[in-house]
Amino acid sequence: MRGSFRLAIQTSKWSRFAQVDVDVLPAANDDVAVVDDSIREDMRRAALLGGRQVLHLLPGTNQITIMRITVSPVDTSVADVAEATARAVWNAYGMPQHDVSLHDQWLVEHQLAELRGRTLLAVTEARHWFAGRRDDDATSLIHPWFHLENAAPIQLHVHGEDLMLSTAEPYTPYDMDEYGQIRVGPAQPPDLLAEVVGQRLRATTPLRTQWASEGRVGAILMEFSSTRILIGASGDDWVLVDNPSPDYLASRWDRCS
Repeated sequence: MRGSFRLAIQTSKWSRFAQVDVDVLPAANDDVAVVDDSIREDMRRAALLGGRQVLHLLPGTNQITIMRITVSPVDTSVADVAEATARAVWNAYGMPQHDVSLHDQWLVEHQLAELRGRTLLAVTEARHWFAGRRDDDATSLIHPWFHLENAAPIQLHVHGEDLMLSTAEPYTPYDMDEYGQIRVGPAQPPDLLAEVVGQRLRATTPLRTQWASEGRVGAILMEFSSTRILIGASGDDWVLVDNPSPDYLASRWDRCS
């Protein structure tokens, strides 16, 4: 089966581009290979990781061969290549709507590194409301989006002990009938993520839960101009901590190696 995906988005402030073509065939063992020798090493690695992220979700055992990777010298990030690869594989299977959020440590580190030094212009949050009320900060949070200057919005997800990133615009609010509604809008005080809007992102440190698998990100310690916040995953729930102490971090999280 052959699949391809062309990621091409341009706005007045940011742009993304990557095109990936793949072959997916049944095989004795799962494997991913890149045969395009013209591509830069970091883009090659991003494609491999994007393919591997999908590989274990496919039925049976498969060989994914990444035939061609097309990038732009100024508009392509490693996250763009990884996403385009994952989408190309899902297209080969006729499943274009499948989730392609990134959870690999190397990909997350590189995506975050590209955002350091930028000002956080806004945070959008999706929150669960019921009967006109919502629970506390972490409990009612469904998804946050970080809008940094000259960058596409970054959406965060939790899945078990994994913190996952994707590049996506906020979705529209929706009703869940008797289960309440999901409201989407700007982060508002006193919620933690509202406090860092307008600050410059100085540093990001990916962490993993001490009992989680190697190579997976469970949290991100984000250092802004005047504060640090921890945003992470814990059993499908959010962890939000303002200025976490070294003892708190050591009790639960390991720095990704």
